[in-house]
Amino acid sequence: MVLRTFTAPGLPAGVSAALPGTLNCTFAPIAKMELGAGYTETIGTDLGIVVSQETEKAVPKFATTSEQGADCQCVKSIFYKCTRMRVYIESRHGAGAWEFIGIDTESPYMDERPLLLASTPEVREYRMRF
Repeated sequence: MVLRTFTAPGLPAGVSAALPGTLNCTFAPIAKMELGAGYTETIGTDLGIVVSQETEKAVPKFATTSEQGADCQCVKSIFYKCTRMRVYIESRHGAGAWEFIGIDTESPYMDERPLLLASTPEVREYRMRF
């Protein structure tokens, strides 16, 4: 068996890649500042580093992997829905429209839809919400 090589798609126009460690360089000084003796929540609010609980939006966390199923190459989605009852799952092929593919209450979710063109690799995107 000869495996195909994966070539990652390029970034969209106007988007530049961030260097590894960029977030650490941003958040490390903030964490150090918060541990300082003179730091107060008022100072953090003035600096814009304190976020209110109302503005944070919880989202389900999930990871997808490709697996060989009985009749197809399947996508297995392992998800964490926190305290929610279920997740609403959508997917799209390439640049197509988002389409509803299921509501699931237990992880994992298996996407067993066939390829649009048999024996032709395709890009699928997934998104979930509570």
